[in-house]
Amino acid sequence: MSYTGGCQCGKVKYTFTSEPIHTALCYCTNCQRQTGSTNTASLTVAQQSFTSTGAAPKVYSRKSDAGADVHNHFCGDCGTTCWLTGTLADSVGMLNVRIGTLDDLTLNQKWAPKMEVYCREKYAWLPALEGTKAFDAMVTAEAIEPFKKGAQ
Repeated sequence: MSYTGGCQCGKVKYTFTSEPIHTALCYCTNCQRQTGSTNTASLTVAQQSFTSTGAAPKVYSRKSDAGADVHNHFCGDCGTTCWLTGTLADSVGMLNVRIGTLDDLTLNQKWAPKMEVYCREKYAWLPALEGTKAFDAMVTAEAIEPFKKGAQ
């Protein structure tokens, strides 16, 4: 199966063919600042199944709190971040796609988040999300293993 998505104005597009390895909400301050909101929602897919199509995205690079490189791939016209790459994701052959950029919005329901990361930075007034595993910081590769069943 092939899945597609892209930015708000439609110039930056992507396709991937693997099912998500896991889905997560992130409450880190970097994601809060990037979105101007409380969190981001992402799904992790195998890099080898992902292809950037359409216009080339701009890339904003930063360091994570652990010192790893993180690269936000976004549209230079409308500003939508579509996916992220970086040191940690590259080392295990993955990248993170922003759930809200998928073309088929029914997938947002099918691929509901299974984990929440950086809960130590989550606003106290946000409720706990039922059915997710919560982590105070970024998860390790070992912590992701239980979520990988069925992923290609």
